[in-house]
Amino acid sequence: MATLIFDFDSTLVRCETLEELVADQLRDDPSRSDRYRAMTEAGMSGGWTFAESLAARLAVAAPRLADIEAFTDRLEEVWTEGMPDLVFRLLERGHEVWIVSGAPFEVVRAAGVRLGVPQDRIRGVRLLWDDTGGFLSVDPEDSFARSKVEGLAELAAGWGPPSLMIGDGLTDRAVYDQGLVDHFIPFTAHVRREVILGGDIQEARSTAELEKLIESHS
Repeated sequence: MATLIFDFDSTLVRCETLEELVADQLRDDPSRSDRYRAMTEAGMSGGWTFAESLAARLAVAAPRLADIEAFTDRLEEVWTEGMPDLVFRLLERGHEVWIVSGAPFEVVRAAGVRLGVPQDRIRGVRLLWDDTGGFLSVDPEDSFARSKVEGLAELAAGWGPPSLMIGDGLTDRAVYDQGLVDHFIPFTAHVRREVILGGDIQEARSTAELEKLIESHS
C-alpha cells in the first residue's frame, strides 16, 4: 500500500483557505483583495517563499478563530468534487493518507475528522490566538509555517514506499524535487501552474484522473 500526502487548498477543497477566512474583511476593498490573491499566488508559484507569502498576507488581514469555526462548518460546500469519496476509498484499500497544508491547523484538523484521516497524519500551520480568539502570530516553533519541505523532512523517513505527494503548488512539487517522496501528482482541476509541471510527471485534471494515477503508482 502507498503513502499518499494530500495538499488541502485547491486540492481537497476548491479554494484557498486563508483567502476564504478573511473574505469578509476584504469584501469592500477590491484592490486589497486582489493584492491578497497575488500574495497567495507568489507563494505557490515561486515568486516568494511560502513563509514570505504567509507573513505578507497575515499583515494585510488575519483570521479570527470565529472565522475558522464558520469555515469548517461549511466544508461540505467547498470540497473538490469527488474528493471525499476518493479519500474514503483510499483508506478502505489500506493506503496511508496524510493531509499536509499551509492552511491553519484547525481547518486541516476539521477536514481530517470529516474524511476519517487519523489525527496524527494531519499537519497545518499553527497560529497563536489571544483570549478572545484574535490572531497573535504564527507559532515560531512550527516548521510548516516556514516550508512544507522543512516540515515533511521530519516525517518522510517513516513513510512506507511508494510515497506520493498530491497538490497544486510549487511547495508541493518541492517535496518531490527534494527527494522526500517517490512521486508527485500535480492536481490541476482548479489551478494549472506550468512551474509545477515538466519532466515525466503526469498531471491529474480531475478527481477521476487522480485516482487512476494513484493506482498506477501504487
